[in-house]
Amino acid sequence: MKKAVVIGALGFVGYGLCCRLLDEGVFVYAVDLYPKENSQKEEKMLRIGRNSNFQFIDIQEEDRYNHISTETDVSFISLLEMNDTAKEGQEELGNVIQFCERSGSKLVILTSHQIKNNKLIDYINDCSFHSYLINLPMIYGPWQPNEACFQRAIMAEMNNKEFTICAKDFARNLLYIDDAVEGIIQLTKESEPPVMANLTNSEEGHWTKGLKLILQDKFERLEMNQEDEHFEQENTLFTEVKIKGKISLEEGIKKQYEHAKWLNNFIN
Repeated sequence: MKKAVVIGALGFVGYGLCCRLLDEGVFVYAVDLYPKENSQKEEKMLRIGRNSNFQFIDIQEEDRYNHISTETDVSFISLLEMNDTAKEGQEELGNVIQFCERSGSKLVILTSHQIKNNKLIDYINDCSFHSYLINLPMIYGPWQPNEACFQRAIMAEMNNKEFTICAKDFARNLLYIDDAVEGIIQLTKESEPPVMANLTNSEEGHWTKGLKLILQDKFERLEMNQEDEHFEQENTLFTEVKIKGKISLEEGIKKQYEHAKWLNNFIN
């Protein structure tokens, strides 16, 4: 892989992908909204923007795909970064599909069990080029979104506030961001990867253990309503790909906690 597009490049998984691809010497076209001043996304862009293999493209530019080389090997689009803007995500997916049709680039769609995948499966089946759908479990680690379960729990602990859990917070499986990114990239390098893959941690029970590490004795007082029927229904459509994490749960939580401390100072 010499050139790649990452759409949703300043989001959680998108940023992790950009960093890893740049570390491997890949030229990255990063497509996202231009970040607001003094925002977390601006901080991310400042951290990687000086790399000569990095080119940022504002997603609002009408001719944005004209700035991208037709010799691009892989185009990643992370719909996880577009949960709150589903319509815009579908529209951007249509745009990147047109680019892949012109360039012959592979398309990798990153999604989760919280996103309805029926239309995405239709896209994959109808594409005339190599395209893949990767379903991700809950991802944790530094830069996890503020609304995500572990980050909310950590911030609540740091600020001595009560943490309330929601049904959507429950996760059957859990991967550290670096391990998830490693799994995604390795799948794209395979000669015949599964068209639809369900990326999972080879070890189960990490979500519960992780939340216990964060909340300590407060965990026992949580009222949980676990709703994962939708996950069970869609899981059968995907080939399960198990990842053996290189980062232990304890180390991953520690890294996220340390980053949250920095973030708390950054915000304040």
